[in-house]
Amino acid sequence: MNIDLMNTIITAGTSIVVVILSQTLIRQRERKQALENDRACLCNEYINPIRFMLAENYYRVNKIARQVKETGKSKDILVIGKETDVLDKNPEWFVEDGCYLISSCYLTACLFAYMEKMRKGIPFFRISRYKDTQLTYIINKLVVDFSANLNIYYVIQMNIGKECYIKDEQRVLSYREFCELLKNKENFKWYKSLIAYYLRIGRGEYKEMKYLLVHISQLSRYLDNLVKGGDSIKQKILAEENPDRD
Repeated sequence: MNIDLMNTIITAGTSIVVVILSQTLIRQRERKQALENDRACLCNEYINPIRFMLAENYYRVNKIARQVKETGKSKDILVIGKETDVLDKNPEWFVEDGCYLISSCYLTACLFAYMEKMRKGIPFFRISRYKDTQLTYIINKLVVDFSANLNIYYVIQMNIGKECYIKDEQRVLSYREFCELLKNKENFKWYKSLIAYYLRIGRGEYKEMKYLLVHISQLSRYLDNLVKGGDSIKQKILAEENPDRD
């Protein structure tokens, strides 16, 4: 075989190898990018919303608990004597005297909505079987916290979650929509236990409060670590208690 022919064969072979390697690298980058895109979509659709809502609920419940510890009750929550008093309130009450109580209920209703959505989305998460099981376990502990001795049973939580999430628009109800929902006597019975729950907290009757806060914190930390994000609850507390902090 002459030298020119050999060089031609070597050059052609080298070109083929380069093309194959290039295509392989391109496919690997595309697969990696696709996985990153999928992860970003899952974070935006499932994980980040519940991280935000867990932090909101932790801060609100913990604040109420501190008020009760200091004064024996939360005057901001105890603006009505019983849950059915809500039905007699005018729209102004929901944005004035009743806002703290009803917005607390709203934040928990939104948490139920995102918990329900996350349970359905778990099969789409690319995490190990152990982490999958652990995530379900932590969520279930929160379900039990809201169920045990509070009459917000699991099926009620599911119903609140479904009603408060508008699937077609991929969003939870606004606060105003939630208030209008409460004013409907037919709907009210499904939310009565949620209002009663906050009235009990406000009166200091919920002795298992610390477990609820612990499990909210556990789920929040788990999701923070899953997305390699910062401490959501800590950032919420810093933002609320140090508003001028850079």
